[in-house]
Amino acid sequence: MSDLAAICDHCLQAVPDGAGFLGIRYEDIYRYHRERAAWDEAHPGSAHWIGELLSLPDEIRWRVYHDQCDPWPDKDGYQIDVEQIRTWPQLARWTSDLMAKNWLADSDWDCLLRELADGKGSRLVAVKEQAA
Repeated sequence: MSDLAAICDHCLQAVPDGAGFLGIRYEDIYRYHRERAAWDEAHPGSAHWIGELLSLPDEIRWRVYHDQCDPWPDKDGYQIDVEQIRTWPQLARWTSDLMAKNWLADSDWDCLLRELADGKGSRLVAVKEQAA
């Protein structure tokens, strides 16, 4: 039984096994690093005003798509097939693997996990058991 469902960012429908992925585009990782380097150069030091912090580049967003809903099918990225992240243990394993990536902290993976844990997820959601 699956504990988690993946919801497509485009059509907002559940993504069945073999039909989609949770992923991040490499282009977005490179964009973030360029924008962050430019921000750091423009804002030296470690203490900043709130207005400055509000101008930080947006985090890299994890997205869920059906294969046919993917707006960038020809773009390279890091993808997890939905059937590989259907249970809490699989999610924990993927989180452990992702922690080795130098770009994970620049992404919204923490938000994705927090939303899921709080029952407010829109990309990954906990599946409620049906009463018999």
